[in-house]
Amino acid sequence: MYESSNKPQGHAQKLSAEIKKAFPKLNDEEIGYQASKPDKFYEAVQTKQGITRDEAEMTVKKLDSECVTAGAASAKGPDAASKPAAKAANA
Repeated sequence: MYESSNKPQGHAQKLSAEIKKAFPKLNDEEIGYQASKPDKFYEAVQTKQGITRDEAEMTVKKLDSECVTAGAASAKGPDAASKPAAKAANA
């Protein structure tokens, strides 16, 4: 389960923004439950979005992974993601 205290604040904000996009029927308070009250968060997702808890958990896990990957790439510099592609193109 995701816990915001274990990751940088910027990550939590990015994840919240992505969750808001993925589950547009949730309000900010319900999105905030994701880290502090996951059962309440997933109950709101099930009720408002009409999907199962498993589907919601998989979506959040994917979003969390994407935020971590994006954060790691941006920490290396703005063109870090393009360097492997450039190497492959030159090979």
